[in-house]
Order: sequence, then C-alpha cells, then structure tokens
Amino acid sequence: MKTMLRFGAVALAVGTSLWAVAANAADDASTTGGITVKSSDGNFEASLGGRIHFDGAILFPDDNSRLGITNSKNDSGFFFRRVFISLKGKAYGWGYQMNEDISTNGSAASGFNELWLEHSLLPGGTIYIGQHKPWRSMDEMSSNNNLPLMERNVLSANGLFGGRDFTQGLYYRNVTKGLLGSGDSFWWGLSFYTDGKAGQTTGRSYGSNARLAYAPIVGAHEWLHFGLTYSYDNISRQGDGYGKIAPGYSTWYAKKGQGVTLVSFAGGSGNSGVNAGVGTAEIAGAYGAFYFQGEYGTTHQWSSLKGSAGETATVSAFSTTLAYMLTGETRPYSTSDASYGGVKPLHSYGAFEVAVRYDFERNRTLSTCAIPIPAGGPAATNCSVHSLTAGINYYVNPNVRFMINYSHGRINAGVPGGDHANAIMARAQFAF
Repeated sequence: MKTMLRFGAVALAVGTSLWAVAANAADDASTTGGITVKSSDGNFEASLGGRIHFDGAILFPDDNSRLGITNSKNDSGFFFRRVFISLKGKAYGWGYQMNEDISTNGSAASGFNELWLEHSLLPGGTIYIGQHKPWRSMDEMSSNNNLPLMERNVLSANGLFGGRDFTQGLYYRNVTKGLLGSGDSFWWGLSFYTDGKAGQTTGRSYGSNARLAYAPIVGAHEWLHFGLTYSYDNISRQGDGYGKIAPGYSTWYAKKGQGVTLVSFAGGSGNSGVNAGVGTAEIAGAYGAFYFQGEYGTTHQWSSLKGSAGETATVSAFSTTLAYMLTGETRPYSTSDASYGGVKPLHSYGAFEVAVRYDFERNRTLSTCAIPIPAGGPAATNCSVHSLTAGINYYVNPNVRFMINYSHGRINAGVPGGDHANAIMARAQFAF
C-alpha cells in the first residue's frame, strides 16, 4: 500500500508538471534519452526519466570459514537492484529533481533519493535545498548508471561512510572553467545537513562536508582529475542514523551476499552521540581508451559516552580501478560533478569495456573489531577486508548496458584461515 501511494504521488507530480508546461504554451517536445517538454517562452521545462537495474547473482560462500559469518547459497537468484522514476524540470529559474526508488517494496531503504529545489547562486554556482548527497568521494558522486563495475568501491556509502548516503539540508557547488588554463576545471562544494532520508526520523543528527577538485586537463579523449574531501558527522544514539556509524564493505560479495562491518558503535544508552570525521583523496583520468581511478580515505570515530565499548576507532581504505574500452571510446569527465560520466558507443554494434578493481579496508584500532568469531574462539583483531572484482560491459547504445562481474573477497580477523567468498553477478540496465 505504501509503495502504491508513493507511486501515485510520483505519477501525480509528473502529470501536474507536464500540465503546467502545457498550460504555458509548450510547443517543443523531445524524446532524446527521455521525455522532455519545454514552454515556448523558456520559463517552464519538465522531463521524465528513469532507470531499471535487473541483477542476478550466483554466490559461493566459504564453507570452511573460520569466522562467525553467515553466508548462504540460497541468496543466489534474480532481483531488481533499482527501479527509479525520475522527474526534473524548472520554472522561472528554479529547478527541481525527484528520484523515487520503487524496487524495495516498502522496506526502510525505499523511498526518495534525490529530492530537491535548486537555483543559481554566484557565477558558476548552484544551491540545492532538500535531500541530496553530500560532496564525498569520486565513486560516490558518479551516477550508478555510469559505474565501470556493478557496485561502488569501498570509498563510498557502501564502505568507509558506513551507509551514510543521502541527507537533508543545504548543498552548494561551484564550477569554474579556465581557472589556470584554457582546458581546466575547478570544482568546490559545501554541505550542511541532518542525517537520514525522507520518511526517517531526523533532527537529532547533523553533519557538514567540503570537497575540492581540480582537473588540469579536460579533453574529449584525455583528462586528469585530483580531489580532496572531508566530512564531519555527529549522530545521536536516539536517531535513525546512529546505526550507520559502522564502516565496513556491504557489497564486496554481491548485493545479495554477505558484507562485513569492521567497527560498530551499536549499544549504549542516553543522549551521548557518536562523531565521525572522514577524509578522502582521489586521482583519476583517461587517456584514449584507458581509464584509471585511485582513492584513499580514513575515518576516525569516537563516542562521547565515556567507558563504552568501542569508544574510538580508526578505519582506513583504498581502492584502485583500471578499465579499457575495447572498441576505442573514452570514458568522459563530468565537470558538473567532478567525476566520470557514462560511455556512449561510437559504433552501430555498441561498445565493449573490461574493468578490474581492488578494494582494501582495515580497522586500525584492534580493540574494536566487529567481525564475529565463533563461540570459544580467540578475540578478533587486525580486522580487514580485501576485494578483487573484474568485469566486462557491453553497451548496446547509450541507454542499454549488460554487465558481468566476478568478485573474490577475503575477510581477516586475526584467525587463521579467515573467510573467503566469491560471487558471479550480472546486470541488465536500461536508463532514460
């Protein structure tokens, strides 16, 4: 019922927006990539889009695992990873965007993702009001339609940020081109927010974030990018976002497989909060058909509840990605996000890409290891997760893509043998 109500609200919003455009002398409609309607005076614009990510996974858990991790082959199968309905447009200089994920069938993860108003502010700048992502790592900033592999790397909400993705507040970004040369791009952004998505309890947690990025080279066939980010979050034990202070890697072993949490501040009582400071650095670029990306980050987290288990913890992570377009395309740079964009095939038969990524994350505070150990086993120490993922992508056209990934992961917790698991994943993707 809740899903139907949300879907009905989206449909109503779509119809209202398109009617408003039509009522203001719309005489220009386009179906390039999506459905776009514009008024003849340029004051109104509305577009309807969406995405479907249909996944399948075959899981190979470690039957000889020495850790207390529950992996199940029964989780293998097909499922909808994402089903988005997207509406965006503008009216008299104000823009809006709304993305509703209807694939999660009323679970806590369902609901709106992007949901904001926007307006230009200062030359090259835009302010966003509503629900948005803070300006964090490069992989977090890119659209999931454009990822070279099926899941984001460990420098994202899937990993180091411990589930903290969309927040509600104020967000500002500014793009300056030609700052030091004719072909460069400088990007900076600030965020101030409360933790949690629409439909969750908020107001008990807050955070701020800053990101700087500079691309000295931005060309059609080559580009180079450097970036730095820092985020600070203060999350109440009584708020919905408290459980998200738990860095690990939730998708190293497929979305339906078993992730791992390296440290968790769960437990405790009272109003004492948890604080997290996360810094990341990034470098990426493309030269012809080659693409590379490297990110490093560390988070230090502490609880204001003295004497609690896991009062402080430090987790570090890094990720390295290499990709190659077998058909000669160049993965483009997105100056608006200071990240990478999607591939557009040069040939009528489409485009092929191969990619490989290594992710590593380690809890450097030995006393706060959250990886479970079987009863009677030694205390977990030196917690870490390693993940190697390789894949091949077939771009039928700019809207349709098929992906196959193989993932091998290893969890260490100071116990001989650890846990080794594998997964084969596939995706059919349609975005418009």
